[in-house]
Amino acid sequence: STEFGTTDGYPLPRQSSLIMSEFVGCSSSLSGAFRVNPWNTDDVADAMYRAYQMSGSDAEARHERHWKYIHEHTVGYWAASNINELKRLTDGNANARCYGLGFGLNFRVVTMDPNFRGMDSIACASDYGKAKKRVLLIDYDGTLVQAASYDVAPDAELLKNLAAMAADVHNAMVCVVSGRERRQLDE
Repeated sequence: STEFGTTDGYPLPRQSSLIMSEFVGCSSSLSGAFRVNPWNTDDVADAMYRAYQMSGSDAEARHERHWKYIHEHTVGYWAASNINELKRLTDGNANARCYGLGFGLNFRVVTMDPNFRGMDSIACASDYGKAKKRVLLIDYDGTLVQAASYDVAPDAELLKNLAAMAADVHNAMVCVVSGRERRQLDE
């Protein structure tokens, strides 16, 4: 929600300048506002100076545009808009299946088509055993090691298991997939 305050006793023509953080969700909606990075004091000071130097007619036009926008886009308007958007997104999804994936902070709920079938792990293991030539793509961060913002080195057991998979004659390729640089994983 946005608050836009003025007093009835403010003389006409009403003029105003609005300086707001670029991080506020509605900053793009109030197109006449000076958007600033509040952590950058030079940016804030520059916006204050530009607002102070603005002509009266420009300040009046900005005030009128903001005032109109705020009166048309009330809390009730936004609530109705959000409810309508939620209804639109859920139309046709009444039969969708929801699955919980992950643990802790990595937990997500995903919605799948009602015809979606999860992987049959028993059939997968059976097919894996029967395959004569396999390519394995294994995620590093979050699968082989716990996801972290810093480098997590593989432990001895993980390296031993990867070496065993690579030595299996039926595994044509064992690939470790990661967003990290190869140099980091080679170390």
